[in-house]
Order: sequence, then C-alpha cells, then structure tokens
Amino acid sequence: MRSQAPARQRKRGIRGRRVAWPAEPMDDLRQSLQSLYLAAVYEVDVPGGRIAFRIGEAIPRLAGQAFALITAYNPGACRPSPAENERRNAALERRLAEAGHKVLPGRGRDVSGDHVEPSFAAFGVTLSAPRWRSPASSARRRSPGSTEAS
Repeated sequence: MRSQAPARQRKRGIRGRRVAWPAEPMDDLRQSLQSLYLAAVYEVDVPGGRIAFRIGEAIPRLAGQAFALITAYNPGACRPSPAENERRNAALERRLAEAGHKVLPGRGRDVSGDHVEPSFAAFGVTLSAPRWRSPASSARRRSPGSTEAS
C-alpha cells in the first residue's frame, strides 16, 4: 500500500519562512548537494562587519530586509575553471546592479573554510521575484554539449 505522504515536506528557511523540499527520493548527487547547502555557513559583508548565518537561522541585523545570497560559482555539479567562475560572478554582479538591487559582497563556505564560493547579497530579490539566468548561462543552455550554469 502506498503512503499518503504530502507531495512536499517543509523546512524552516531563512528568517523563519517555510522552504519546500521535494518529498520524493532524490538522486545521490542532489542529496549530497542539499546536505552541503544546509551545513554551509553563509556570510554577508555589511558596513561595520560581517554577518555569518546558516539556513534556518534568524538574522537579526538584517531583519525586515529581503535579500538573496547568489553566486555564479560552481553551478550544481559543474566545476568551471577559476577564471570562468570569476568571469561569471562579475557578470552576475553587473546584472544585479543593472536590475537596481543593492548588492553587498558575501560568500558561502564549508564549516572548515576550505571551500569558499564568493557570492552577493542582493537586496530586494525575494522568493516571489521572477527567476532569471545570467546571459552566460542562457547562451550555454542554447549550446548543446556545454556545461550547465545557474
């Protein structure tokens, strides 16, 4: 007999919002990436210091300010060269600024700090905002055999 489990399970997200995670079984790579994202430490450089947090933690210093921490580094399972990662991240920063978002530097890292991915805290970007891809990622999606980017 099949379980009547809900289609999605809910987990607390940043600032107490509920974030949906698929309830169906995930492949090993996706499970591994999800575990890494949930264990990671995220940082935003703000005037006067740096704020560190994890998914699900409150961020009192940024209370009431909607933002997304976004990077163009190492999309999914892809591992572009350091130069390509830097180029993509610079293009992402330009695109966020052109869209009128206040942007602060940030990063996502593992607990040990051995793996760090430069990121941007883009204020005004919310879960309900339209999703868009960088020009580099859109071009790659149109090119068969190219690496995936987000």
